[in-house]
Amino acid sequence: MPTVDEWNRAQDDAKQSNTFARSGAQAAILINGGAATAILARPNSLVDIAHGPFPAVAIALYAVGVSLGAIAFPEASKSVEQYMMAWQTDGRDRKHYHDRGDRLWKRTLGLIYSSLACFTFASVMLAFAILRAGIH
Repeated sequence: MPTVDEWNRAQDDAKQSNTFARSGAQAAILINGGAATAILARPNSLVDIAHGPFPAVAIALYAVGVSLGAIAFPEASKSVEQYMMAWQTDGRDRKHYHDRGDRLWKRTLGLIYSSLACFTFASVMLAFAILRAGIH
């Protein structure tokens, strides 16, 4: 079993990890949701500028980004929970919980990065559509 100092350090690490994951997921939700809101606030002007399906595809990608960010929240919590379980056990169980926590943490980061990639791709695609239409 861990010492008091090890346990305190593990709790601090869990709090920091949870804060990081929460901030990343919130940022992913905020930028994707904000971008979609900006498009929806002036749909006619954007559709006139960027002919074709680009505004609709961008909104869909922003929606996927928001969803991925939202899914990251419970995944991060499960990851931290598994790491804390690892600290409370010994032997093979510790390795099992630690490995599961690693997998969940990597999944959390993947969700956050994928959400940010949705934002980047949709924004670049929309910008090219606007430039292609001749608006500078």
